[in-house]
Amino acid sequence: MRGEALATGDGRQTDRARALREAFDRGFAETPATAMAEQTDLLALSLAGHRFAIRLGEAAGLFADRKVTPAPTAMREFRGIAGVRGALVPVYDLAVLMGYAPAEHLRWLLLAREAPVAFAFDTFDGQLRLDSAVLAPHQDQTRDTVREVARLDTPRPVIHIPSVIAALRRRMPKEG
Repeated sequence: MRGEALATGDGRQTDRARALREAFDRGFAETPATAMAEQTDLLALSLAGHRFAIRLGEAAGLFADRKVTPAPTAMREFRGIAGVRGALVPVYDLAVLMGYAPAEHLRWLLLAREAPVAFAFDTFDGQLRLDSAVLAPHQDQTRDTVREVARLDTPRPVIHIPSVIAALRRRMPKEG
């Protein structure tokens, strides 16, 4: 083998092989000179003309133009049922849940990762990949569903989907 030939050859080749091996090993042991900034992926959306974001990791999927079948309910934010990935899921108007008027045209469905539920909204602005340092705690304590804000040219409050689901569960009638 080539490694054995280097190890058994003259001293110059052995020293060179050892130096290369040590440099290679050292490359993994040392901390990189410039640490990469931690990145956060967000989905950017608008609700009633207000810009928001959602952490990509809180979503199990994003779907356009899914049919939502209306169902009778006293909950203003409940829009109906949709078929997503072979399952029927309840669909809620995210704008209403965030305190705005119901959207006229709900084009997008965000399937939550935490629970079998979808949130409908009208405008998807795109995906953002940001340095985590751009995120800051949200100072407005009136909404427990927003815990941080992406500090961009136009700040985007980041909707915390698990908190939205928890708020929905608190509002559901108790069984039994």
